[in-house]
Amino acid sequence: MSQTLMVKARGLYSNSNQLSEVPDGGLSKANNCVIDKDSVVESRRGFERLSVNFSSDADRADKLTAFQSQLLAHRSNDDKLSCFNGSAWTDYSGTFPHVDSDYARIKFADMNGNKYFTTSSGVKVLDDYLGTVYSTGMPKGLDGEAALSGSSGFMANNTQIAYRIVWGSKDNNSNLYLGSASQRIVISNSAGATRDVVITFTIPSGISTSDFYQIYRSGQSASSSTEPNDELQLVYEGNPTSGEITAKSISVTDSTPDSLRGAFLYSNANQEGISESNDVPPLASDICPFKNFMFFSGIKTKHFLNIKLLAVSGSSGLAVNDTITIDSMVFTAKSAESIANKEFKVYTAGSASQNIDDTARSLVKVINQYSSNTSVYAYYMTSYSDLPGQIMIESRSLSASSFNVSVSRATSWDIDDGVSDNSDYPHGLMWSKIQQPEHVPVSHLEFVGSKNSPIRRIVALRDSLFILKEDGIWRLTGANGSWSIDPLDTSTHILAPESAVVLNNQIFALTDQGIVTISDVGVAVISRPIEDKITELIGLNYDNLKKLSFGVSYETDRKYILWTISSSADVYPTQAFVYNTFTKTWTSWDKAANSALVSPVDDRLYISQPDQKYVLKERKSFSFRDYIDENIDGISIVSYLDDVLVLNTVDGLSVGDLFYENSTVYSPIIEIDSASNSVTLNDAKTWSLGSVSVFKGINCQLEWASQTCGNPGIDKLFQEVMFLFREQQFNTATVSFYTDLVGGYSNSTITGSYGGGLWGAFIWGAIPWGGIQRPKPIRVFVPRDKTRGTMLSVKFTHRVGYGKFSLNGFSLQYDFVSERSNRA
Repeated sequence: MSQTLMVKARGLYSNSNQLSEVPDGGLSKANNCVIDKDSVVESRRGFERLSVNFSSDADRADKLTAFQSQLLAHRSNDDKLSCFNGSAWTDYSGTFPHVDSDYARIKFADMNGNKYFTTSSGVKVLDDYLGTVYSTGMPKGLDGEAALSGSSGFMANNTQIAYRIVWGSKDNNSNLYLGSASQRIVISNSAGATRDVVITFTIPSGISTSDFYQIYRSGQSASSSTEPNDELQLVYEGNPTSGEITAKSISVTDSTPDSLRGAFLYSNANQEGISESNDVPPLASDICPFKNFMFFSGIKTKHFLNIKLLAVSGSSGLAVNDTITIDSMVFTAKSAESIANKEFKVYTAGSASQNIDDTARSLVKVINQYSSNTSVYAYYMTSYSDLPGQIMIESRSLSASSFNVSVSRATSWDIDDGVSDNSDYPHGLMWSKIQQPEHVPVSHLEFVGSKNSPIRRIVALRDSLFILKEDGIWRLTGANGSWSIDPLDTSTHILAPESAVVLNNQIFALTDQGIVTISDVGVAVISRPIEDKITELIGLNYDNLKKLSFGVSYETDRKYILWTISSSADVYPTQAFVYNTFTKTWTSWDKAANSALVSPVDDRLYISQPDQKYVLKERKSFSFRDYIDENIDGISIVSYLDDVLVLNTVDGLSVGDLFYENSTVYSPIIEIDSASNSVTLNDAKTWSLGSVSVFKGINCQLEWASQTCGNPGIDKLFQEVMFLFREQQFNTATVSFYTDLVGGYSNSTITGSYGGGLWGAFIWGAIPWGGIQRPKPIRVFVPRDKTRGTMLSVKFTHRVGYGKFSLNGFSLQYDFVSERSNRA
């Protein structure tokens, strides 16, 4: 009599030669199992539905995240974002479509106490879970004009000064935002005496009464014909009124002496410089914080068109009744300005340069303040020492398409081809100012790899930001805005963008090399033991594999969980491959999910069901009560006698599902009779008639690689298997055997110690006083038709609600009976 002792569990090994390359303890099947303790196989924990569901049966959450101790869900069916506060789901105002419906679900990122996320109309932000979603960044200052005021004031005779306007706000987390400065507003004083100045400027859309504006002023120039410099200081700050917002205009009298000018404008040459303007973030497919900067990838900017007014009056110059059409809006040159009628003023009394300047500024003002214009803004771009008449027309929305500009007198304008354009950089990477995620200067731009290969994900570790593309993996390093971008591995290409997550200071992702870890030292393949399963998925449906697969990082459970498809027809992930980073083992789950999240609030795994409106929460009491799944709806008890219950229906029920009335009245199904709509339970209990809670059992299956007993070439006589349990709190389980000589499995039933250790929850005398016993080996004789063969496969199946097992391994008794591997 010989013995093989198998007390190791190394996880799934399906890709290797089962006779020579699978290590001791390798498993050919490990479904709904975990190997979190070294060489100990246990059931995964189950899930329960949240106490409140989405309101519509059509609702499906395709992305989960957490913010300020609340669960957030983005829904794919209506592009709504909802917050779950423990008692209700509440929708935020607005809709938030994906940037790229094919590959990129919404990406969330946390910084400065806020929650940022990508949408098809730009990056949005929440600063309070009870607040509203709004667009990131502050609007750029628009046009303005200045006029002398009063009979005296701060401004000396025979001088010029310049102004710029900046819009600002402070959020609920005390973060300060300042927008880009407006065009220069210049005024000359040749009145013969000192004067104050009235500044009138346009209010951008989206401004509220809680926002503020700042007016910055230059020093006084040497003469009324000398243009002032662009070193500006703060002279006024205020909040717009509701009436001013309606009128789209504010007028403020500046009487601040030069000695009381305050802080310097941040974009002055003596400060950060104009290249560091606080531009709004671009439309991005992914966002990621790294070293106190926010990074943006796969970027697009607003559509814009630069035009120039070349001449006013004369044979080629702009004349009264000439028109310019911008995005189907016709603006007409007139001798007087009328915003309501889309009429801008043609100036002819000054020098040629001054006439162009004044006329262009009038056009900009009329465009910006025209009440029916919701599509574009105009910016007067002529700055200090520039030629006059330079205007930029820009879309107000990041998601807007191109617009056209045409003119009635071509000789007075330079409009290029009259079609707007935008910067569309799928391989582009931008970053914010330090600790200012809403301020992204246009100069903060780098390109990574080929333009033909978009950036699919950006993921940060402690010392590096990794850029995952279809043409390789790049690494960004550096500090304080000085970055270096270098290729890390151009032979590894990301397949499923949503699969990339951070775990144990490494990135785990599904690539064309398999499932890999990415770190500063390079790329390592970890899916070699199950490579055949990954390759099979590629062959099933390559597009759906890339689009639907997603990863979850479970730090405290040491797990990387990859949800993916299991058949060519799958339209959502139907299975998960689970890798434990400590035991270095693979198992699988057959749980479908649209999205998943390990909440930082309670350290539980939440998953959104793809075929129902429910969000599920992991059971995590660390007791036998963890081992059931969500409830089965619509079951009622009609009558019962002892352990037999007659029901309204048995549809959807399976052996092992748990009937539950309260914490002591529960029992699993051991038999189902469809003809009589009845079930037999493991225990006789007293039940209340009517609706009853029924919970799904968890179907655990594990099978060791074929046991050859050291030599696959010799026949053996297999006699018995002894299962070595660490815990065996179950009523029954099934043991199956398979040999190479006889097809199919033969099953045997084993009995454990069901009851979970609760007094009254087990049969009297079944286990020792107190409900606790040390587990003992369970012996099973190999069925007669499976006793002979060169190898034996041993499978263990468990599906019992509230059943808990921990399996250390088994011992196989056998004899060698022949040196031949087959019959003559």
